[in-house]
Amino acid sequence: MFGAGAIMGLVAVVLPHGPGVNTTAWALNSSLGLPVCAGLLAIGSRCPAWLLHALLACAAPEVALGVVFGGGGPVALATSFFSGSHVNTSSIALTAGVVALVLRHAEA
Repeated sequence: MFGAGAIMGLVAVVLPHGPGVNTTAWALNSSLGLPVCAGLLAIGSRCPAWLLHALLACAAPEVALGVVFGGGGPVALATSFFSGSHVNTSSIALTAGVVALVLRHAEA
């Protein structure tokens, strides 16, 4: 999920996009998923559940920053199919809350 998000974000930087997009910040924000992906691939099945949950919580501000750097455009939310429905629901709620806070702050 982190690798796919990073690659999609970096591809979106080079594709034509609307005005108001901070491409440098978007690229830097998107690239943060690459080392996380590499680390998760390296530890594989030894990854403790708490670490995955912590990384998902850290991803919420990253998605929120993507909204700001993208000029407030649409954002796709994705959750891991490795988690139960309560974890996915929590992840979506956390991400939505952080996005709302960042957008409110960006308007001020």
